[in-house]
Amino acid sequence: MEYIHNKALELASNALRLTDDAILKFMSRTDLPEPLDCKTGCHYCCFNLPQVTPPEVLLIGHHAEKSFSDREKQDLIDRIKKILELIC
Repeated sequence: MEYIHNKALELASNALRLTDDAILKFMSRTDLPEPLDCKTGCHYCCFNLPQVTPPEVLLIGHHAEKSFSDREKQDLIDRIKKILELIC
């Protein structure tokens, strides 16, 4: 089971790396407007839900599992539940 878990994380990382490379190539060949960066006072995500790919979700979950305390994990779960109640 550990092997499958590690292989899934490796595949997710590779998928994101390939995607990032493709995006950078596209951006280097195209005139794009200034990127939108998160900053204090920005409310963009409040009205436009950001998209997350399955590989990103897998890697974010792995990071939280390895790096967060039990309290931080529970806080994250509680925040996600509140957000889902608002949008679903």
